[in-house]
Amino acid sequence: MQQRIFIILALFMSLSIYAQDKDPIEQSPLKYDTNYIIDYRYQLQVKAVGLTRQAEFRLINRNESHSIDFSTNNPFSFGAAIDYSWITLEYTKTLRGFEFTDVRKGKSAAQYYRIGMTGRKFAGNIFYKNTRGYNLENVNDWVPDWFENHEKYPFAPDLETRILALSLYYTFNYRKYSNAAAIRQNARQIKSAGSPVVGFQTNIEGIYSPTPMLSSDSLARKFLNISKVQYLKLGITGGYMHTFSIKKRFYIHGALIQGFLYSVGKGNYHNYKEVDDINALGISLYIRLAAGYNGKKWYSGMHLTGDFFANDVSSDLFSTSAYSNFKIFVGYRFHINRKAWMKKFYL
Repeated sequence: MQQRIFIILALFMSLSIYAQDKDPIEQSPLKYDTNYIIDYRYQLQVKAVGLTRQAEFRLINRNESHSIDFSTNNPFSFGAAIDYSWITLEYTKTLRGFEFTDVRKGKSAAQYYRIGMTGRKFAGNIFYKNTRGYNLENVNDWVPDWFENHEKYPFAPDLETRILALSLYYTFNYRKYSNAAAIRQNARQIKSAGSPVVGFQTNIEGIYSPTPMLSSDSLARKFLNISKVQYLKLGITGGYMHTFSIKKRFYIHGALIQGFLYSVGKGNYHNYKEVDDINALGISLYIRLAAGYNGKKWYSGMHLTGDFFANDVSSDLFSTSAYSNFKIFVGYRFHINRKAWMKKFYL
């Protein structure tokens, strides 16, 4: 599984390099409107970053109107990033005393790998996330007096989720609207503009529970006995993105992309021999909010993204999952004299 994931990541990175737009200096005419966009992709950007990534999922039993809600408690991490042309390198580390976690919840552990491609017309993203350790958010729905006898939420250290997600979309108004300005700040949106987008999304997702999710009531309700659920999702997406430019240097950005995904997979249970086949139509929703300052040399801001998915697991069981990322950053641009050999690699 791990080897396949790294092979897919490497292939996507190769495709993203190939798909980058050619050097705008060499193109005549330019493929973007200079009244709306200033390009900084061939300047070296160095920034300090702080970020946190969270995940949650919910299982809902339609017949009994019961749900069980789990969420992570991942720490904040801090580090640095370098951005130039199509390359972004980022490293962050948790600092003791600055984790900003909820002391009432157990700490989660996560592995996260991501490769993104941001061209003028096309933008794509592939990420793999493995999260272990979830807290039961709605414990009061199951044990009303829980906090009368406990200070912390119930924590399942072995409860695990995995997702490998690939998305790609086309930007129609690419001459006036810049994805790069909103996502990587290697361009600046000097006039407000937006664009409809259309694309596709595919996921491989899984929920893995070595023990029943709620042992006190596990025999009474089958959906609490899930041991493993795995499914493949594939579908189309579409939405709209817009960046509001304020005095040519400040910006507020928002994006909303809705998708319809067909899911196939299987569900296995503790104490139950049968296997549920998953064949259902689900939905996806991508949300991005950002705001900040983007000057000639200095830039800073905050960036929030969320990926939400919902689909059937069985005839009476519905599942939702969410993956969010929040980042704050401040950076500076350095002028780079491009050499002939750099242009051969689109640098």
